[in-house]
Amino acid sequence: MDSVSGLLSNKLVYGGALLSGGVALVAAFTFIRSLLLARGISVEDFGIATALLTSLSLIQMSTAIAVEKQVLQDEEGASQRFLATVHALSILRGAFCGVLMFLSAGPISEFFELQDVLWAFQTVALAPVINGFVHYDFSSMQRESRHAAAVWANTAPEVFITLLLIPAMAIWPDYHAILVVCLGWPFTRLIVSHMVAERPYCVGVNTIQIIRLLKFSWPLMLSGLLLFLIFHGDRAIVGHYFDMKSLGYFSLILTAFLLPSQLLHRIYDSLFLSPLSKSYQQGNGFDLKQSMIWNSLFVLSAGYVWFCILCGPWLFVVLFGEKYQPALDLLPWMVLMVTIRTLRIAPSLLAIATARPICELYANLSRAIALPLAVTSLLMNQPIESVVIAGIIGETLALVVGFVSLKLPAFRVEGVPFDQRIAALWLICVALSIVAGSLDFGPALLLPIFTAGLLFLMGICFIHQYSHFNTTRELAGDYL
Repeated sequence: MDSVSGLLSNKLVYGGALLSGGVALVAAFTFIRSLLLARGISVEDFGIATALLTSLSLIQMSTAIAVEKQVLQDEEGASQRFLATVHALSILRGAFCGVLMFLSAGPISEFFELQDVLWAFQTVALAPVINGFVHYDFSSMQRESRHAAAVWANTAPEVFITLLLIPAMAIWPDYHAILVVCLGWPFTRLIVSHMVAERPYCVGVNTIQIIRLLKFSWPLMLSGLLLFLIFHGDRAIVGHYFDMKSLGYFSLILTAFLLPSQLLHRIYDSLFLSPLSKSYQQGNGFDLKQSMIWNSLFVLSAGYVWFCILCGPWLFVVLFGEKYQPALDLLPWMVLMVTIRTLRIAPSLLAIATARPICELYANLSRAIALPLAVTSLLMNQPIESVVIAGIIGETLALVVGFVSLKLPAFRVEGVPFDQRIAALWLICVALSIVAGSLDFGPALLLPIFTAGLLFLMGICFIHQYSHFNTTRELAGDYL
């Protein structure tokens, strides 16, 4: 069996294809939902919808206990007793989030100067309560590389809510339609999670397990708060210092171009977290997996930059309409920020796999420096682009801190090094793609063509490095 057929024959590729298909569906319907909202309501109403989602994210992300990751990472994650404890914590968290959201609705609506829609902020408080009763058996199945249930649990809500949004917008062609998404999504996920579960839903309390879960999750809870500041803090700043129309522009372009990175993070978590954790615990094949993760992210992020700069402006206007064209001024900066964010998937994944979530906390603390930088720049009457530039600085610092804080020994796998040539090609691709985006169509087309050639070379380099998996089977072995 040659190297290609050997790789294609193992469960890694099957699991990867299944997860990628699910993520593709999530991406498609999330994008369609954003498209429907952007086309169907005014820019100002889109800004109000963003304010509602941002406030809900503040409560949910600041109390995140990462139950799905704990089921995947913990050595007892597949046991019924562990799952019962996870369910108990999930219910308590959901109730706490709901109460907190309801009590915070007043101050949040005043922050955005939206006191007349206070009732909407209070209504979305039901969302975390509903989500607290999700059955996490689908996550335990992934420990055995059975991803179908997880794909159903993650994709079915996206499909159903997107279809439901069409009649909802016919009835309420304004920000009211977002309430259908806020409440319908967790309700659908709750139902689907119970439908795909193989074991009965149970709730139990085990003191030892709760202590271990909380010990593992407290850095993630702090990281969740910081992640809110990272993903939604800039929206909150824009909504406070500018009007709802500016928030609508800013939020839509950020959502559209950040989505691929977020979905890629889900794929890497689901596909690599469990085998990476096993390799680290057993001391077998960890460096090979680490090398593959880093190098693949360099290749994928370079491809993302090239595509967004070359095709992004045209697609954005065609899909969302000319009323959002002012948002394109932010595009080059936004793409660069998301690219660096994509590389951060590696240290984030390594931190969880090695049971050192504190390193993720350090990285997010570093990323949070962007917020005071952004506020300072706006107080100095700088344009809205300064918010994204502050984000680029924060992402770069977080990437460095996240990697260094892991304190992993330098690695070099025999025959498969962490190739500095790929990193160098990545830098060239990113730089040339950004330059290509600022040039006019015509002779300048040679530059993006040359950049595409470099990207192709990176892909060949990556395939050559890992073509021997059929003999070593370092990564594939965990799925057999």
